[in-house]
Amino acid sequence: MRAVREALRRRLSTLDVVALGINGVIGSGIFLLPGVLVDRLGPASLVAMVAAGFLGLLVTVSFADAGRFFRATGGAYLYAREAFGSFVGFEVGWMTCAARVLGFGAAANAFVLALSYFVPSVRDGATRALALVALIAGLAVVNIRGSKEGAKVSTWFSAAKVITLLIFVVVGALYVDFSKFVPFAPVGWSRFGEAVLVAFYMFVGFEVLTIPAGEVLSPERAIPRALLVVIAVVSLLYLTTHSVAVGVWDGLATSKNPLADAAQATLGNAGGAFVAAGVTVSTFGFAAGQAVVVPRAFYAMSERGELPRVLSIIHPTYSTPVASIALTAALTIVVALSSSFEQLAIISVVARIAQYLPACASVWVFRNNPPLVVSAPIKAMPLARVASLLAICFCILLLTQATAAQLIGGAIALAIGAVLYFFFGRSVN
Repeated sequence: MRAVREALRRRLSTLDVVALGINGVIGSGIFLLPGVLVDRLGPASLVAMVAAGFLGLLVTVSFADAGRFFRATGGAYLYAREAFGSFVGFEVGWMTCAARVLGFGAAANAFVLALSYFVPSVRDGATRALALVALIAGLAVVNIRGSKEGAKVSTWFSAAKVITLLIFVVVGALYVDFSKFVPFAPVGWSRFGEAVLVAFYMFVGFEVLTIPAGEVLSPERAIPRALLVVIAVVSLLYLTTHSVAVGVWDGLATSKNPLADAAQATLGNAGGAFVAAGVTVSTFGFAAGQAVVVPRAFYAMSERGELPRVLSIIHPTYSTPVASIALTAALTIVVALSSSFEQLAIISVVARIAQYLPACASVWVFRNNPPLVVSAPIKAMPLARVASLLAICFCILLLTQATAAQLIGGAIALAIGAVLYFFFGRSVN
């Protein structure tokens, strides 16, 4: 493993890492979840979004403080393993794989929902199933032929999501009716915690910044700065987008494609079609990005000997992790067909919290017993220990808002991870 890390060339600047983080965080949630949030709280869903962003900031500060000790690739897995040992590190790595498969399934469902604006028949039944299978299997074929091809598919569509949101905000701001914010909390605050759990899905993904640390110039400085910039930029964009959506249309609560429907209600069919096209392209690009990233998580654990070696089989012609790509596609198809976008989004948040808790707790371990990884780590993040403690408390509170079935699903995933560790992970030093 050490030889692999040393072979990685440090080419990524702070700006590169910021761009990577923004692309990793801004996914499908902001396009399709405003309606779900308004259904829970009305205009007061803005407060839930602020709370979710604040939790994201707390976790971000924790990751940044833990990351200042490391120059190697790994992220939450590396922090948990160094702080709490191989078993906890394995479970974090395993839950990373689980969360990414769930996220990929959610992304696939998001694309189908966005596409239904133009092709309503794909929203339900056999047509929906066919569209999901075609998308996931098609992306798998592209990625088997080469990661460069898969990355191109993602890169071509990455900018579309930011452009779509900016156009929606700038044009929509001209039509905001502030009377639509009154009453601010028409259904009360009883579902506030549930709304924060949903909103937090929009902010997950920032941890991808910590994974390529082995390829970043001065990572112990660049990554903490990039994390804070990303969470600030994303929060501002989300809040303005959601505010405009609430302010231009009062039918969000019943919409499955809220930004497109809000644009149509405000700007007519042409405006709705334009935004719907942007949402469709954006969600496709996000799904394509997941198709590239998710198999590499399985491949990395297999290469370390923590999962069956068959998952590190390389295609003889294209030199891609064909077994991991095939497994990812199969699992994602099952997950995508079994549940809705909203449910998968929430379940993936539960899985990600299982990664965040040990990573946040590692801040306290490293303060008392610094890992001997870098000779001179940068200065500690201000109030990092307070932030990590608050992040742990808020994450636990957030878990109480999940349903019993969602929590049981998370527990089963952890149990499967424990079994896999017994057969594979414990033999790895």
